[in-house]
Amino acid sequence: MARMTIQRALILRAMLETPLEDWYGLELAETAGLKTGTIYPALAALEQTGLLTSTWEEIDPAHEGRPRRRFYRLVPERVADARSYVDQFDVALNPTRAPARGSLRVLPRSQTA
Repeated sequence: MARMTIQRALILRAMLETPLEDWYGLELAETAGLKTGTIYPALAALEQTGLLTSTWEEIDPAHEGRPRRRFYRLVPERVADARSYVDQFDVALNPTRAPARGSLRVLPRSQTA
């Protein structure tokens, strides 16, 4: 699997809300809380790992008055892998969540002896 980054985990987390639907870049950037400049390299990396596929929208840009969108979708057979990837960042993504039972808890320096 590719190097894990928080941006990639945020993208996958957003996509896992509706894992079988298509997403386009700007929509993912807004949902994941990322800037568009960081989302496209992360999407390309996730596609290279085989977690995502992409297709171009089939429209006539002149008729629609906007550029074509590139749609990204989780590969159905890799949804469990995507969940696992996100779980590895779960505490960082959701710091209010209690640590899993039996996991190590790091105390601030002021609380260590």
